[in-house]
Amino acid sequence: MAATRSRKVSKSAILAGAALTAPIAANADIVFNSTPVIISANSTDATFTLNLDGVDSFLFTASLVHGTDSVTPLGSNGYVGTATNNPTPLSVGTLIGPGSTFQTGTGVLQFTGKLIQKGPWPAHPNLFAYLGIEFYVGTDLHYGWVNLSACTPDITTNCSSTADPSVIELTSAYETIAGTPIKAGATSEVPEPSLLPLLALGAAGLGAFRARRKRAA
Repeated sequence: MAATRSRKVSKSAILAGAALTAPIAANADIVFNSTPVIISANSTDATFTLNLDGVDSFLFTASLVHGTDSVTPLGSNGYVGTATNNPTPLSVGTLIGPGSTFQTGTGVLQFTGKLIQKGPWPAHPNLFAYLGIEFYVGTDLHYGWVNLSACTPDITTNCSSTADPSVIELTSAYETIAGTPIKAGATSEVPEPSLLPLLALGAAGLGAFRARRKRAA
């Protein structure tokens, strides 16, 4: 009977050890570019190419001449947007992945119409929101987000302390594992909730095994 108990405890300890060595992030990782990029244009267009994982993925344009701030995906990359190609401002925690609707044409973040800021991106004040994106590295599809504010000058709002330039400010992050969704605003991976009880069970099993070995000695 004692031998049977010992074998059961040993088996539990082995399973517990396997649980404790399981990867918490499930081979997923996020690259977060935290340094803000500022794009501005006083009298001519100004563009910035967003480079993700060594791939030129998106062009962001600020234009005082045309009174618009816009985004254009490069190649077959895309962004979360409506049927009219307007980029959709996403709130923190929104899942970006295979279930999202992506657009590939040039979309307007914000524009000045009759001296009043308009467009899908937040205006008055110029708030930050998330743009969901997808981009390819070779044939592998990755998901990410861009956190940005867009500002075109109007009758009441200056984009900066200088002579009313158009301004886009952005940071970004993406999932390095192809096909893995990402939440808007996520900057690092966290343990899956379902793993936590398993880890606790594993720790309890190891504790019981060690206590039994001490009593046996």
